[in-house]
Amino acid sequence: AAVADAGGCPLILPYSDNPAALQAYLELADGLYFTGGCDVLPDYYGEAPIRGLGSLCPPRDAFEILLCREAAKRDIPMFGVCRGMQILNVAAGGTLYQDLASQLPEAGSHRPQGLERSRPYHKARLEPSSRLAEILGRPLELFVNSYHHEAVRDLAPDYRAAAWAPDGVIEAMESASLTFGLAVQWHPEDMYKTAPVFASLYKAFVAAAAEYQGKK
Repeated sequence: AAVADAGGCPLILPYSDNPAALQAYLELADGLYFTGGCDVLPDYYGEAPIRGLGSLCPPRDAFEILLCREAAKRDIPMFGVCRGMQILNVAAGGTLYQDLASQLPEAGSHRPQGLERSRPYHKARLEPSSRLAEILGRPLELFVNSYHHEAVRDLAPDYRAAAWAPDGVIEAMESASLTFGLAVQWHPEDMYKTAPVFASLYKAFVAAAAEYQGKK
């Protein structure tokens, strides 16, 4: 709905390990939106699972990581949310906290209980010079919602932090080389109707996809 309301035509891509299907998807898509969901298999960043790791979906990991890497070669616009941010980071060579509570106990809560998903939960401080700040109108900070226990640990070489939670957890990142490679740890799809500032993220993504379409 968030993509459609921003003027895009959203299509859901079924997981596939068929190289021909993957190439067909890449030819079809003008932008790729990586959504929230289950945890990422730690194998992809060289770690063994810890006790705090949640539910997994290895076929989805394999599909999305390969799709992300191939899309980066073509400079297809990519936007990630929550797990989507983690996938973009891992696909580009970064690592994750598998469970903030056990691996970064000094961090604040990022997984509230009983709170509506459209309600903000904590602040995020933006990097003033970031593409994200430009898209959102250059606020110094904003309130975001939060529903995760994994988080970016080491940023991939091509990515830089664009926002942080008060406890230092990275809340957004953006590519230094892609025309549009942006990801946020919160869920703007649940907030854009009550906090219109977040609709600008989808408008920027759809605009980047339209620009890419024009180049094809």
